[in-house]
Amino acid sequence: VVQLKPFSEMLPQTPDEQIVRHLVYRHCNVCPHDVSYSLSQFDFLLTAHDNVNPHSIKSFVDLENCFADLINKISGQKGDGFLIKEISPADSVFSRTSIAVPVGLDTKNGYYTKIKVIIKVSVKTNPFEEDINGFKKHELFLMAKIVIFLKKLNIQAYLTSSSIEIFYKNYCFTAKVYISRQLKILYGMSLKNTDLKEMYINDSIKFHYQSSHVSFIKGFASRFPSFSSTARLFKRWISSQFLIEYVPEQICELITAYVYNNPYPYYCPHHHLNGLRQVLTLIHTYDWNNSIIVVSDPASKVDESAVMEVERAIK
Repeated sequence: VVQLKPFSEMLPQTPDEQIVRHLVYRHCNVCPHDVSYSLSQFDFLLTAHDNVNPHSIKSFVDLENCFADLINKISGQKGDGFLIKEISPADSVFSRTSIAVPVGLDTKNGYYTKIKVIIKVSVKTNPFEEDINGFKKHELFLMAKIVIFLKKLNIQAYLTSSSIEIFYKNYCFTAKVYISRQLKILYGMSLKNTDLKEMYINDSIKFHYQSSHVSFIKGFASRFPSFSSTARLFKRWISSQFLIEYVPEQICELITAYVYNNPYPYYCPHHHLNGLRQVLTLIHTYDWNNSIIVVSDPASKVDESAVMEVERAIK
């Protein structure tokens, strides 16, 4: 299933929830009612600019000290349903390189410096929820709790529709959820046993997803001579538009596969230029906000050894 979401830094890079649902239903023999799910960790990406003069940061050493002071106040603190991870000054993400060197000059917003702050989250959500906005609602709920937590520490903070604005000393920090990590699955060993087995299977399901995806795409490449060159050309086009962060290679390959499965107007493209033209036409004309694309190929077979490996890891 391919669903393009609005381009933002909050776009997950892999469809983890769909993979978990697939694993639980098809390969774990576990009833959905016996499963609880939580996003146990979020990466928050902070960008900073001078609160007085947003077009420049006068002293990166001063900014570094401000970061360190802010983190000392909040690290290791427990909030309502979450915990901010302890981060030592020697942590690589707090090195002088990552803090003191500007990422780039934006004429509107000045120099930006990016840094990751890891927050462990204990708020649970249901992966079988039908509401496609469930993830977004859960994310905003967490950010609202963080704002309340910061205000209790006398740190000025405000919640927007997609971020947290933190005002500290002479700087303004914008915190956005960059990506969620470490899916946590809790499930009963049997119907008679109420004990729960807990396991982080993020790496396993990614391995399963990658193996299934490669097998699926190989099926298209073997049947359509121009498929591989079309997919490569489409990836180059995405890179040239600086969209590769939001439309990863797997999504490019699946969208290309959809075009070969559903050619427009009448026939499959026999040349990569015609293939790219059909892909771009699809992107331009498809109703992405209200519809999803389902890519299926009965001729492609999934490597079941990957599934067996995941089952062994879970058991």
